[in-house]
Amino acid sequence: MQKIITKLPDNYNRLIQVGSLEGMFSAVECAGPDVNLIIWRRGALEGDFNALADCLSDSSLEDKSISYPELYLKSTDIIKPADLSLSSHFSTACATIYKDIEDLAELRPGDVEMHTLRSIGHHGYEEADIHDFHSDQDYWRFMACYAGLGTEWIKNEDCIQDDAREGFYYATEEAVHYHFQEGDVWLQSGEGLTGRPPFLHRAPDVTFNKGDKPQKRLMYVADLSMS
Repeated sequence: MQKIITKLPDNYNRLIQVGSLEGMFSAVECAGPDVNLIIWRRGALEGDFNALADCLSDSSLEDKSISYPELYLKSTDIIKPADLSLSSHFSTACATIYKDIEDLAELRPGDVEMHTLRSIGHHGYEEADIHDFHSDQDYWRFMACYAGLGTEWIKNEDCIQDDAREGFYYATEEAVHYHFQEGDVWLQSGEGLTGRPPFLHRAPDVTFNKGDKPQKRLMYVADLSMS
C-alpha cells in the first residue's frame, strides 16, 4: 500500500500554487508551457460534506453525478438545492459548493463545457481503468475536493507510458505518490489539446477506508474550453 502524501512537492516547475480562485485563472494566463497543475490549497471547509456524500450515493451499481443547476442524479432521482438545504447538515456544505460553481461561472463565462457534482461510493471504485495513472483529453479540468481522499498523482518525470493503451501510464518504482486533500481546488491540464505535458493521476485506492467501509468521495468537476 502506498503512503498517503498530501504535502505538495517543493520546487516543482510543473506546479503553481495560488491563494484564490481569481489567482488560479490569472496563473493560467502567464503559466509557462511546462505547467500542468495549478492549485489553491484553501484548507478545511465548514459543513458536513460527508453527510451530503452519503445522501447522494447509495449501494446501487451506478455512480451518481449531479449537474448544476438542475441537480439531476443519474439514478433518476431529482434533488433540488432547496431540498438539500432543508437539513442543517447540508445547508453550509451546499452553500460552499454553490459558491464554487457560481464563482467559476462568473470568472470563466462561456468556458464551462461540462460540469458535475460527483458523489462516488464503494461501487465507484470497481472500474479498473480509473485506478491506473492516466491523462484527460480536455483542455483544462477544474476540480474541487469536498469529502474523501483526494485524487492521487505523480510527476511526469516518474512515469512510463503504457504502449498498449493510449493515455495511460505506469509509475516508476521511485515515484512519490501525492494526494489532494479535502478543501483543495485545482486545474489540471489534459493531453493533446493544450500542448502541455499531461497531468497524470488516478482514483485513490479502495483500500484507504474509514472504519470497515470505503470512503465516499464528493467532488465538483468542470471541463473548460480554454487553452
